Amino acid sequence: MVSYLPVSIKYGKGYAKYKRMVALEIDTDAYQLKKLKETLITANQNIPYYQKLFKQIGFHPEDLKDVKQMTKLPTIDKNIVRENYKEFINPNCKKIFEVSTGGSSGDPMRFLQSKNVWAKEMAFVHSYFERFGYDYSLKVTFRGGEFPKGRIYQFNPINNEIQFSPFLISNDTILEYVSTLNKFKPKFLHAYPSAVRILMECIIANELSLDFQFQTIFLISENIKIEDIEDFSQYFGAKVSAFYGHSERLVFAPLVSDDITYKADPKYGFVYTKDNELIGTSFDNFAMPLINYKTGDFVEYWKDGEFKIRGRWDNSFVVGRNDEKISLTALNVHSSAFENVISYQYIQDEKGKVIISCIPKKILNETEIKRIKEEFNAKTIGVIDFEVQTTDTPILTERGKFKKLISKLA
Repeated sequence: MVSYLPVSIKYGKGYAKYKRMVALEIDTDAYQLKKLKETLITANQNIPYYQKLFKQIGFHPEDLKDVKQMTKLPTIDKNIVRENYKEFINPNCKKIFEVSTGGSSGDPMRFLQSKNVWAKEMAFVHSYFERFGYDYSLKVTFRGGEFPKGRIYQFNPINNEIQFSPFLISNDTILEYVSTLNKFKPKFLHAYPSAVRILMECIIANELSLDFQFQTIFLISENIKIEDIEDFSQYFGAKVSAFYGHSERLVFAPLVSDDITYKADPKYGFVYTKDNELIGTSFDNFAMPLINYKTGDFVEYWKDGEFKIRGRWDNSFVVGRNDEKISLTALNVHSSAFENVISYQYIQDEKGKVIISCIPKKILNETEIKRIKEEFNAKTIGVIDFEVQTTDTPILTERGKFKKLISKLA
């Protein structure tokens, strides 16, 4: 019954407003200037960090005349937010929720967002999906999350979707995956590229087939290769697309060409590049606006909002006890379990066993270690056993580079 409720009810009263805004033809320069001033003035009136910063540099948000002035203001990054966390909070914003990055770079982070941000996110995502015929009918997903023990899928009525576990795909389970897909015959697939590829390879290896075609495949959260679009489109007979986004919700950029070029939507937030890094400023987040925030994502190309990502998500795999290939993106933990962890790595010496090597801010107590372990074990019940260790320094490559996964498997 929930799946049939109007989306305006399921996603909040602001959802319809943002959907209308996405569809409007507007003067984007004027709109961005208006939204930037709104963000900057809110920050200057309510947020201690920006109050001190703007006073120090002699900046008055009311005097902003051109969006290009933003490139002259100081930037912030994860470390600055982490070290001054309470100073970034708007004490006058009451309707808030906490989000966290998955730590795909080994550096998890938590933020506050005002509740209207989720309605806005859904409005932009759905508007993009609708370009490919999305009609809110049943779709399937292959993303992270927790699943009941022994179950490869579960229903999510809010999004009218069947969520499949990306952790359990193997030659031993592929028949159940295919049978379930053939039973429901969904029109849309929303998944990690790594999960789609493993699904495809297991279907082929076991000489199985789907007795329907997806209309569109939406790829998320990992680096996408041209071969992904070509292979998935050819094998599944579906359109393939994607968009760039992140937990901080500063940039929303749909894929605009098959050579993996994205274009930032100017209605979503303000973005530019500095030293090839995407720098973003949030619109509409009144709980903890991020201004000139360094995303940590670098581009090979940037012109008028169009860009190609260089080395963003890690699509390496850990291996389960039954040869399940599980991407690091699927393992991302979006919670406060890593609140006292600076960074962490996965270390794997044998199938089905993984060590999480953490560099803590302070000595982790038994409860904290247990919680980290439980977060991962809950994702991969019966597939991987996780152990947590602490260390003072990460394991680096011969060139001194940090790698999220240290694997000794062939």
